[in-house]
This record gives sequence, C-alpha cells and structure tokens, in this order.
Amino acid sequence: MAIARLESGRLTLEPLRVEHADELAPVLDDPKLHEFIGGRPASAGELRAQFARQTAGSPDPSERWLNWVMRLRATGEAVGTAQATVRGEDPGASADLAWVIGTAYQGQGLAKEAAGLVAGWLRGEGVQRLGARIHPDHQASNRVARSIGLTPTTTIVDGEIQWQSQQRSPMEFEQITTDLTDQVLTITLNRPDRLNAWTQTMFTELMTAFDHADADDEVRAVIVTGAGRGFCAGADLERGGETFTKRDHEDPDTIPRDSGGRLTLRIFDMTKPVIAAINGPAVGIGATMTLPMDVRLAAEDARIGFVFVRRGIVPEACSSWFLPRVVGISRAMEWVATGRVFDAREALEGGLVRSLHPKAELLDAANALAHEIAANAAPVSVALARRMLWRMLGAEHPMQAHRTDSRGMLYRGRSADAAEGIAAFLEKRAAVFPDRVSAGLPDIMPGWTGPEFR
Repeated sequence: MAIARLESGRLTLEPLRVEHADELAPVLDDPKLHEFIGGRPASAGELRAQFARQTAGSPDPSERWLNWVMRLRATGEAVGTAQATVRGEDPGASADLAWVIGTAYQGQGLAKEAAGLVAGWLRGEGVQRLGARIHPDHQASNRVARSIGLTPTTTIVDGEIQWQSQQRSPMEFEQITTDLTDQVLTITLNRPDRLNAWTQTMFTELMTAFDHADADDEVRAVIVTGAGRGFCAGADLERGGETFTKRDHEDPDTIPRDSGGRLTLRIFDMTKPVIAAINGPAVGIGATMTLPMDVRLAAEDARIGFVFVRRGIVPEACSSWFLPRVVGISRAMEWVATGRVFDAREALEGGLVRSLHPKAELLDAANALAHEIAANAAPVSVALARRMLWRMLGAEHPMQAHRTDSRGMLYRGRSADAAEGIAAFLEKRAAVFPDRVSAGLPDIMPGWTGPEFR
C-alpha cells in the first residue's frame, strides 16, 4: 500500500518527510498537547530523528507505517500530523489511527477532517477494521473517533481505551434478509411462500434491521423489497378471526400499541433515506409500511390496497397521518373507504409511487437512485434534510421552517462538509465528506419532541 496525498476542503495531508521536522517542531513543542508517538520530542533534532525512524518503516514486516503532515490548504501552514499503522494483508487488514493538532489550531474541527480523510482513504484501499487508542479524558479525540465510525471497547492499554470500528457480521434473520453493497442496504421481506405476509417476527426483525442501518455510517441509503412475486400481502391471516383480537392483552386500562405503527414511526425517525421497491402485491400493512419511506417505486404489475374496511377494521400503521400527506385527502379517502385493490398505474397517477418499471428492472432502478444519494450527498446533510421535510409536514406556520432552516444553515455552513463540498465543486472533483451521522446531529429544532403514546 503506497501512501497517498489527501485533500479536503481545508486540509492537505502530505506524506511525511524528515525535513518536515523543522516546521513542525514549533507546532508540536507544546506541553498542552497529548503525547506524540513515543513521547513528545523536545527539539527539532529529536523530532527529525523520530521522523527518520517513522519514514524508514516498521521493523515488523507485518506492519506498515503511514505518516502525513497536515497543512491548511489556504496558506500551506503545517498544523499537525496524522498516522496510520496498518497490520495484515487484504482482506482482513486493520489499521490504528492517531492524530496531533497544534494547540493554536484546535477546536476548529481539523482533527475530525483529517481523520475522516485518512479513514476514508484506508477504507477505499480495502482496510475496513480501524481503531485508535485514546485517553478517556480526551473528549475532543473521542468525538473525532466517533466521527469516523469508531466505538470504545473494554480494552485499556497504558491508560488509553482501545476504540474499534463496528464489526459487520451478516445479521441472522428468519423472515427478512439484508445485504449491504456499496453503502446501500437492501432489506428483503422473505416469506415468499406466504407472499411475505406480516408477522410479529417480521416486525421485530425489521425494527432491528432499521436500528442497525441507522447506527452504521457505511449505510447511506436503504431499499426495502420483497422476495418472490409479492412485496407484502398484509397481515398473515392464518389465525382467522383471531388475527386482530389481541386477546393476550389483559390490562383493561391500557391500549396495546399497533406494531405497524411502531414500525412506521421508526422509519419516520430514520436518518438514512428509505426507498420502497414494490415488486408485487402490497396490501394492508404491506401498503401502509411504505408510506413513511421517502420514495416508492413499483413493478408494472404491482397491485396495492388499503383494504382495512373490507376486513372490518380501520387503517393502521399511522396511515391516517401519512397517506393524506402523500396523496391528498380526497384520493386517500377514496382508497380507504372503498378498500379496493388497485393497479400500479392508478398508484402512479395518484402520486403514491414515483415510477413504474418492468419487474426485472425494478431493483436496478431503486439501486440507481440509492447510489446517486450515496455517492454524491453529505450523509449528515441528508439526515437533517430528511428530518426537516418530514417534521415540517406537521408544522403550523412556515416560520417554524424558517427557524429550522436558519439554524441548519448556521451549523452546517461552518462544517467541514460544507468546506469540502464547495471545494469539490470548484475543483470539479468528487467530494469526500468527513462528517458522520454517528457523531451526532446538530440540534436545529430545539424543543421538538415527539408525543408519547397514551
């Protein structure tokens, strides 16, 4: 693995050379800094000797030492260093990261930007297992580690906590499958012999899959589809007239929560865009679960129905809130009051789905849209934009949107992502956004809380 020169909106990471010691010595010769690798050098001469050892390479043939000097792109000024110790061979290689920023340049998000550059480059080179050792009192370094998808472990070495990237092992499910490819997670309802009919097991597994998707920075978009010839035929009616009785709920003073509503509320709260690829019949919960998804595509032969009144029940899964907002009150009431199953063309004309595709091409179309998002958009900006648009559907006045927009522009306008996005546009190159959803989203809607169930 040859070390590369890396660039973002504000920084250039240049491969470290021995002669960089003279300009870095004043930056690093500060008692307020964390210990530099092997202890902070006291002079330029000692720093030069240390750089010579680092650039010569590790004496352990299974390790590769990669070192960069951080420079401000605007001025060329050296502000710190970044390091990666790569162990093992692909596949299965791992890397421990470290970074040092001069005291005068701290608090500006430069360490987060640099770590994001290094982590992104390493992942692009096939090194997926990243780590760092951080003192528990170094809160700024903790935030940097979280921004590149690291989480603390219980391992402590010389008083420092070992942080590691989340290990992705295939999730084992009974009634759904998941596949993460090129930052797009595809969730497939997997009961094809029952047209993927809804069960409590499917509900539980979907909740888990969406939780994992939100927590994983490698997931930039989610697609939901069905195995076989159906998307979801609605609730499994194998129990006949007992299907909706909830006789196992014995407390007369409480109302059991509708599991469909719990799922759609979870999707409503997602930080990643969700795309429905409706590949066949979508009836009852099979239709209503798609309403909080951001975009719905359908196969040309798909059929959709909000059939609740024909089963003697009422719309569920929060669909009385979502459906009129998606298609308007008149169309929503027609579909709900008749309970009829209608074809994909009517769904398209009514604005329920975005486009129709031959069944064999449906997933390709959904993936093209998901990858357009994953490849071009800043994940934190997408998460905030999704939250803004969905929550503002219930706002009383556009002033609430103006307050939110203004806060969002302030916080994101000062972010490393904004600097990188503008630089990439001006330089006519692809952006490498350093900010991560897992590091937390700025609070652009102070005081907003979802109502409790009662």
